[in-house]
Amino acid sequence: MDLTQHRRGGRVLFVTSNYPRWAGDTTTPFVHDLAVDLGARGWQVRVLAPHAPGAARDETIDGVHVHRFRYLVLASAQTVCYGGGALVNIRNSRLTRAKIPVPFSPRGWPLLGRSWGELTLSMLTGC
Repeated sequence: MDLTQHRRGGRVLFVTSNYPRWAGDTTTPFVHDLAVDLGARGWQVRVLAPHAPGAARDETIDGVHVHRFRYLVLASAQTVCYGGGALVNIRNSRLTRAKIPVPFSPRGWPLLGRSWGELTLSMLTGC
C-alpha cells in the first residue's frame, strides 16, 4: 500500500493485545507513540485493546481515542493480556488459553466494525 496517498485524512484502527492502561503507563509505549505520531500527521486514530483492571473503558490519551473491551465478566479474571504479555500468559496457563479475547478470533471481527462504523479505514493494523 502506498501510504503517501494517505498523508492527510486517513483512518487507522490499531487492534492490539496490550496498550498503555492510563496516561504514563509504560505498557507497549511504541504502539502509543506510533498512534500519537500518526494523529499529529493528520490521521484519525483509534485503538481497540483489552480492558485491564483500573483502566477506563473509553478515553482519549494524547489525542488518541482508546476503547478497551471487557472479554470476561469479572475484571479480575481478565488475565490474558498485560502482566508480561499475552504470549507469556497463554504459555504459562491452560486456563488462560481458554480466555483468549474474542476480538483476536474470527468471532470478534464484528467488534472491529462497531469500533469504527463501517470500517472504511485506510489502514488496520494488529500490534
